[in-house]
Formats: sequence, C-alpha cells, structure tokens
Amino acid sequence: MKKVAGEVFVHCHKSRPDIVELRKGEVLHNEDLILTHGSGSAVFSLNPDSYVLMSADTVLTVRETTLSAMHFDLSVGEAIITVSGLDNGAALVFHPPPGVLEIRKKGLYRVYVQPDGNTQVNVVQGELFYTDHNHRRLRLTKGKQVDFRKRLSNSTERHQP
Repeated sequence: MKKVAGEVFVHCHKSRPDIVELRKGEVLHNEDLILTHGSGSAVFSLNPDSYVLMSADTVLTVRETTLSAMHFDLSVGEAIITVSGLDNGAALVFHPPPGVLEIRKKGLYRVYVQPDGNTQVNVVQGELFYTDHNHRRLRLTKGKQVDFRKRLSNSTERHQP
C-alpha cells in the first residue's frame, strides 16, 4: 500500500480471520478484500509508476497479482487507475458488474460501480477492451465512456462531453 487515508480495512484470507485496519506499506495478497469506508481512500502500487486509487465507500477484491496478469474485482465504489506501462504483454483486468475490462496500454482510467450495480467506465487517456452483452470484444479509447446496466444486461457506448 502506498497511501491510506481515513477508514480503510482489509480481510486477508491467509493471515487474519477478521477485517482489520489496512496500513501503509502492507503487502496485498491474492483473494484479499479491501474496503474504504466513509471518506477513506487508499492507493496501491501495481508496478513502478502504475497505481490504483480507491475512493470512499469502495470494495475491491485482489484476484491475481503476477507480473504478467493483474486481476481485480470491483464490487462497488470508484477506482482511478493510472498505468505508466505494462511489460511483456501484461494485462490489467478489472471485473466490475457486469463487465470485464482489459487494460494493456498506459493511460488514465476511471471505473465507478454504483450501489445498484450499474457501472460507468471512462478512458481519460489510453485505451481498454471490454466485452459487451453480445460477448463481443470492443475497444474504448481516449475521451469515451461505456455504461454497463446490470439489470438490462447490456451496455452502451457514448462520447464523453
């Protein structure tokens, strides 16, 4: 963890039976559950110069953290992802409901999962790939956003104003 502010908790499935306060410098493990509460926020490092900022009231599960593949489930809340580069074909994958996002290029990305499960994804810089309701792999580029509607099980893409 690079930075922790306010109330941030972790459930480390390996070493702790309960949810405890997360502290700067702690190492995250696969299957760890991270929760920011109230105005809490956290920043963790993916690799040198690449980070994920978790905003308030966010729930994220670490699925895989190898150098070639990084996978995270974002259940609710907001994550700002800054990627300075991914080496050797590595992928950064986020699973917000009900989509799958694959980042392979440097850039700045925002993923916001509303409490009702609807998700908004913005590409400020860079590009990512996502799978739509017809199971097609589509590309989202700079300045665009995609909205996933959990109840309707479809997505729409529109240009960011």
